[in-house]
Amino acid sequence: MDITGAVKPKRNKLEIKVTNIWANRLIGDEQQPADCEWNKGSQGFGGPLKAFPDWFVKGRTRQSSGRFTFTTWNYFTNNSPLVSSGLLGPVTLGAQALTTKAQ
Repeated sequence: MDITGAVKPKRNKLEIKVTNIWANRLIGDEQQPADCEWNKGSQGFGGPLKAFPDWFVKGRTRQSSGRFTFTTWNYFTNNSPLVSSGLLGPVTLGAQALTTKAQ
């Protein structure tokens, strides 16, 4: 993306926000201790939630504070491969000197 028209000679601030995909967030949460019980799925893991956990039903803080998500089906294990997502490198930011033509 050409940002030439948006930058100033000095003190520019460039902020880039990268969003991951849902599957990777779920896999990341599987690195944390379990705070739900699951029935076995057809692949030998995952599957549907056995019952809503007590912390969820009573509106309490979940036991595994490192988890960000809650689903009623467990699709992944802690060994599931991550999916390519976000900025796939290498990513570079370069500067180019501007020259003016003499008239």
